[in-house]
Amino acid sequence: MKDSTSRSYQSPIADDAANEAVRGSKEALGGVENDVAIGSRLKRAGYEIATEREVRYWLEWQSRMISGVISGGIYLATGSADESRKFNEVTWPKTAAHTALLRDMATDTVRAEKPLVRGNVADGSDIIDVVTCPVRQNELLIGAVVFTLSNRKDAQRDSVQQLMQWCVVWLENILESQANASYSAEDAQFEVVNLISAVAPLEVSAYQLCSHLANEFDCSLVALGLRQELSVQAIAVSNQLDFDRRTQGVSEIEFAMEECADQDITISLSPEHSDMNAITQAHQRLLKINAELVVCSVPVRAENNLIGVMTFVKSDNTPFSREQRYKIDSIVATIGPVLKLQTITNQSLLTTVRQSIADYYKSLLGEKNIKFKTMAGLLLLIPLLLAFVPAEQRVTATASLEGSMQQAIVAPINGYIKTVYARAGDAVTAGQSLVALDDSALALQFEKTSSERDKLASEYQLAWANRDKAQIAIISARLEQSDAQLALVESEMAHNEITAPFDGMLVSGDLSQLSGTPVEQGQLLYELVPLTGFKVILDINEYDVGKLADGQNGVLRLTGSPDKSIEFTIQKAFPIASVRQNQNVFRVEAILQNPPENLRPGMQGVGKISVGDSTIGRVWTQSLRERLKMSAWYFGF
Repeated sequence: MKDSTSRSYQSPIADDAANEAVRGSKEALGGVENDVAIGSRLKRAGYEIATEREVRYWLEWQSRMISGVISGGIYLATGSADESRKFNEVTWPKTAAHTALLRDMATDTVRAEKPLVRGNVADGSDIIDVVTCPVRQNELLIGAVVFTLSNRKDAQRDSVQQLMQWCVVWLENILESQANASYSAEDAQFEVVNLISAVAPLEVSAYQLCSHLANEFDCSLVALGLRQELSVQAIAVSNQLDFDRRTQGVSEIEFAMEECADQDITISLSPEHSDMNAITQAHQRLLKINAELVVCSVPVRAENNLIGVMTFVKSDNTPFSREQRYKIDSIVATIGPVLKLQTITNQSLLTTVRQSIADYYKSLLGEKNIKFKTMAGLLLLIPLLLAFVPAEQRVTATASLEGSMQQAIVAPINGYIKTVYARAGDAVTAGQSLVALDDSALALQFEKTSSERDKLASEYQLAWANRDKAQIAIISARLEQSDAQLALVESEMAHNEITAPFDGMLVSGDLSQLSGTPVEQGQLLYELVPLTGFKVILDINEYDVGKLADGQNGVLRLTGSPDKSIEFTIQKAFPIASVRQNQNVFRVEAILQNPPENLRPGMQGVGKISVGDSTIGRVWTQSLRERLKMSAWYFGF
């Protein structure tokens, strides 16, 4: 039987006759391949269009498997020399956006005869990426698959293109086997791909795949092994989620897998039939365990490379039929690329890094990779630039503006808030009313005290008329006490309205929602700062505070004006640390040189202080080197 997997994982290459016909049509039109020429060539390929149900199922599955797909389409071209080319198209979703762009990219792909990747494509108001892959049948180009994706990096677009190339092989198999295979075989391929691509550890999804295939082909055992350098290790056995690789049964199966992998051919063996074209010693040992066993081992390939082996074992002495062999070959060919992708996804970080380094050096040292060699040479210049190019060393810190002085405005007496005239953020002038306290209680107290004094004054006159010296002395003292109380009430009433002592801005205090609430004498109501004479407060990390000194100059850029630089000079560093964002910082004050007029207290920004000259490398690694030195000293080095 023809090994169908050999077709599935080789890059499609047009035969010489087809290529010659295409070149002839191009030359006849002055180097430009027209629609009629393409249609004629495609007609000669003799392909048949798969049903819309199957193709749409494939497209929908791919669109959901690849992250960030906006729309997709499969365009299979038809036409002849007498008619313009047309596309049998299937899109996802059915009312897909960017349909014109999808169709244009399919046409460009058919003309270019190779996959295309275009990033940052403007389609209306959208900026998207487009990835395409040609579709071939009988080694001839028949159409293209196109996906529009959300914008992403070049490396991610290349990964999507690689995944598309793998999966298009699956579509090509569907198209090629349509005339020979029933819908059940294709449905089985979809089923096994769904199983092996499930969001689960590779061992679990492989176990589910093996168990499914065991039921599908009436096998007593189905095992999947992955190639590990020169050996093959079983990762899953049907109906056994946990198994010991050291047992004789599993070891014999791994030997049979290695025998299949070494020869890179399908080996089928039964008591009545022996494959004379292959070495089958390991498979013969499996037959000795049970004389009624039937064994079939099939290589699993991806990108034309063998990545594993699947072994099917029957215990009823019934050999695999021709249809079953074809179905097994198509299923194994289908899962190869997905299994490789799952293997890469599930491998450890160390293995991923090691494989990436190996692939990088392989591509870097290849004789055809001139671009990589040039890039490597340029990268070697970077350390030299870092070591010798001079640069200014600066200390960076968060900064904020504060007024040169800050006046606290407190409640002069106990009372209740009556009227609020200003709140935090308002600019005020000297003498402007800020808040008024309710004076109704003071007015009542004043009236009461005045009435009591008038009464005492009448009693005092009566005592004089009676010449009662003792009573005169008592009433006189009480009159003095009443006068003092009246003076106190009048003083409190005079301070009932609080005003600004000077021109400035209120930086704290919002009493607009507190009307009628009580306040106590000395309670902070507002904080007022002048609108001139600002100072810069810098929060310096403890690693950098030793580099600073009074008189050093720096540059400040505020968040509200990132394009304007304001020079400042360090005035004083406070030797007291505080914790900001889990770091010890020291407060450093600086004065502004020629400050602009639009500054306001509380503005935030970033300040950079010049502390000397160095090289680019030392400047960039200064913080890291200091931390490493401290860590080394901490651990005793």
